[in-house]
Amino acid sequence: TCGQVITSDMNVSGTLDCSNYEGPFALVVYGNHVDLDGGNNKLKIIFPQGKIGLLVYGHYNFIKNIEIKGITNGMGILNFDAGHTEIEDCISSENLIGIALYADDETVEQVSLQNNNFSHNSLFGIRANDEGQMGKEVKHLELYNNDFSYSGYYAFHIKGSDIEFENFNN
Repeated sequence: TCGQVITSDMNVSGTLDCSNYEGPFALVVYGNHVDLDGGNNKLKIIFPQGKIGLLVYGHYNFIKNIEIKGITNGMGILNFDAGHTEIEDCISSENLIGIALYADDETVEQVSLQNNNFSHNSLFGIRANDEGQMGKEVKHLELYNNDFSYSGYYAFHIKGSDIEFENFNN
């Protein structure tokens, strides 16, 4: 359901239509070692008036086969203080921001983005920032085979260290 907090492994499919939902997040992955897999057909999240399609918070989480499009005033995916995250085979396009990685209370390390489509976003394909205090940062970011094409402002807006790019469309 819209606004659901997922705290354990889950395989889901179909469409989550949050068009009439007024909460801040369509779906939340919260905790450590949580796998969310939308299957071969991808879980489609519809949240046109929302701010964040999928919030990932915790460590060692794995997100795969999720599609989030059309959040024109927000982010498709927000990885917030979440280190050792892997995001694969997802689509987060036609949003304001495709994916955002924020280090607020702690350093966000070892984030891997592979085979994703972060294209056609109004501002950024990806935004990575340290928003907190005490020198927290995004570091050890790996970007492999992702599509960041046709971003309205920048494909990449990244403030961090030790970033590795390979085989992407910019």
